[in-house]
Amino acid sequence: MKSPFPGVDPYLEAQGFWPDFHARFITYLSDEIAGHLPTAYHASIGERVSLVSHQEHRLQTKTVIPDVAITGGGPSDYAASSTATLSEVQPTTIPHIIDAQEELRETYVEIVRRDDQSLVTVIELLSPSNKTEPGLSQYVQKQNLLLHEKVHLLELDLLLGGERRRFQKPLPPGHFYAMLSRVENRPNCDVYAWNLASRIPAVPVPLLAPDPDILVNLAAVFETTYGRGRYADIVRYDDKPELAVGAETLDWIADTARSQPKPK
Repeated sequence: MKSPFPGVDPYLEAQGFWPDFHARFITYLSDEIAGHLPTAYHASIGERVSLVSHQEHRLQTKTVIPDVAITGGGPSDYAASSTATLSEVQPTTIPHIIDAQEELRETYVEIVRRDDQSLVTVIELLSPSNKTEPGLSQYVQKQNLLLHEKVHLLELDLLLGGERRRFQKPLPPGHFYAMLSRVENRPNCDVYAWNLASRIPAVPVPLLAPDPDILVNLAAVFETTYGRGRYADIVRYDDKPELAVGAETLDWIADTARSQPKPK
């Protein structure tokens, strides 16, 4: 059974199915890309493991001079301090500040040249964890390092919530984006934008010159992921979702979702 939406199904984001969808999508995207690659390349799935901190206020470290210093001394120093016994000083019990951390595992697609195993292109599918803090800063830092290498980068933002990638100029209007940064065009980036009511476009994936781009059918990958994940059986389309869009758009989403036939 297909999604009631012509393109991206926002209920996957709204009802917390995105981590599962992300992992499946990357697998089918890798298969789709591999089917179009020349023999000089191969596509593989990479994994990034990050520790993100959930402490609201981070501790700041600074150099201080202690009020009481313990230094080496002679017998007379020890004798003077030993007049106080342990029983005269009682402790005060206070809790530690423990920085709660979560391990995040995210997959992405790598295109590698076979002969020397050099990295050619990276394709990322953004998740809520790398569009909001604390994961956002880590993701941007790692991607900025990648942008300094001779590696093409394609980022797919199929989420309504979270922060968008920042550029020197505003993004074009749209609900979803594919952002392609070619090595030879940096710092410029080709941005493809489309709306909720639109079908997901096919996007080019660059290789090494003189090999031409391959065109990846993202709509087919999305539909395969949705179907094989059997999301039509588990998504609650009767619920009005909570999403980062205006009231008119939210009404359109809810009305479109009602057209989904009930699973038998």
